Amino acid sequence: MGLVLKGGVPLLLLVAVLVWNWDGSPPVISWPAKLSESVGGQSPITVRLLDSGKGLASVSVVAVQADTRSPILTERIARPLAPWASGTLQRELTFSMDDTPGLAAFKDGAFSVEVRVEDHANWWMFSRSAATVRTFELDRTPPRVILLSTQHRIRQGGAELIRYRASPDTQHSGVTVGERSFRGYRQPTADSDEFVCLFALAHNDSVQIPISLWAEDHVGNRTETTLSVFRHERRFRQRTITISDRFIDTVLAEVIRQSELPAPETQLERFLLVNAELRRRNDAAIEDIAGRSVDHALWSEVFSQLSNSQVEARYADHRSYVYQGREVDRQTHLGFDLASTSQGPVEAANAGTVVYTAYLGIYGNCVIVDHGLGLMSLYAHLSQIDVAEGQQVQRGDMLGRTGKTGLAGGDHLHFAILVQGVPVTPLEWWDAGWVQTRFFSRLRAEDG
Repeated sequence: MGLVLKGGVPLLLLVAVLVWNWDGSPPVISWPAKLSESVGGQSPITVRLLDSGKGLASVSVVAVQADTRSPILTERIARPLAPWASGTLQRELTFSMDDTPGLAAFKDGAFSVEVRVEDHANWWMFSRSAATVRTFELDRTPPRVILLSTQHRIRQGGAELIRYRASPDTQHSGVTVGERSFRGYRQPTADSDEFVCLFALAHNDSVQIPISLWAEDHVGNRTETTLSVFRHERRFRQRTITISDRFIDTVLAEVIRQSELPAPETQLERFLLVNAELRRRNDAAIEDIAGRSVDHALWSEVFSQLSNSQVEARYADHRSYVYQGREVDRQTHLGFDLASTSQGPVEAANAGTVVYTAYLGIYGNCVIVDHGLGLMSLYAHLSQIDVAEGQQVQRGDMLGRTGKTGLAGGDHLHFAILVQGVPVTPLEWWDAGWVQTRFFSRLRAEDG
């Protein structure tokens, strides 16, 4: 007969319960694998605590620099009343130097974070603990930027190029126009700290919109200064386009099919799906493609207009769409519609690299060519495409043929110029004087 304790509890059962609920592992302290040793004032510092047994009982996190010790967290964590139950098994703490009381006074340089954690005791008798120290380098000093180019001017729907120098710690830099950011490109053939940035004032941007030059280092320190730019306001044409059921049943039905969209029940819903929602998706895709641009100019001549072409629609024509006698939508046409001969040849407007060749919703069969520094040209509604992605092209090389794919009522080329994904007027880029004085003279540092 087995041993029995007073009260009738078998001794072996008690031993089994003790062994089953015994916590033999200490708590674990870990840091994210991608956590950098260098941090800025706003850099998140994360520490993770884990206990696989009875749960965490106490946590202490302290930042130390020289003789200064600043507590970040001191906490006791209650455990369940039942001795066999587990409490808090994991905890994650994230803090930054600028947002944590007591740490804002730390100076640039080395500091350490001390972490100590203890778990709950086994049957209120035996607890385990763990401790670690990690050293970081604090850097709150933002990069420096010096503007080198002068006399900056830009029109609504136009572009401008600036040249500037940034300190060696600069990781990213460029120009902000309102909430839109344009990337600056380090110049490989010039001083290694010199950058250029081609930016745009969109057709619907106010001429009062803030424009700033900015730079950011690898820990997120940022400097930003107002950029003096003279802005010109423009007026754009108003156009009314009447939409017929026949157009919806033929042209739009094909766009919906090619784009693999579920077809709405009504004619009007189909039109709005393509003209508004699909347009928005296509333009977002173009902005993503803009990120493929290389960091140097691939061209040296003025851009060319499609040979022997007539202008059918202009950049930033404001269009009102009328269906069954009432206005149902408004959109802006962000390119030039150029008509030549039916299925006529489409030439590259300038030298560059083909970065896109596929069907793109309202644009139909579409080719996009990168010219470097965030500048691209777009050729839409093509009946055929004769180039491949990655192919180098020269000014005048054949890209394909005009057509009426996508949201096109007739055979023509929709031609657009994009600055980091923002459509701008092609007129500037077709103007040899503008290209020389506003682009190449600054790119080659002739004005500063």
